[in-house]
Amino acid sequence: MILSRHNKTVKDIRGLRRSKGDFALLEGPHLVGEALAAGLSLETVLATPDFLATPEGAALARRLPVAPLSVAPEILADLA
Repeated sequence: MILSRHNKTVKDIRGLRRSKGDFALLEGPHLVGEALAAGLSLETVLATPDFLATPEGAALARRLPVAPLSVAPEILADLA
């Protein structure tokens, strides 16, 4: 589980918020689900353990092309 704001993945995502590349940062299960339905490629997905333990989180995780990375809630909130 990612517990540090200094984690490389967290730093990379924070940097993406400031760059102007061909990508989108999605927040929330609804937008991630819509992206999957639209056939968009997802490279990295972060989720809290509590969300992944819910029926909605487990169902969404099964649809992902990559395994979601477990992250502490405060780290995810900091990225939002």
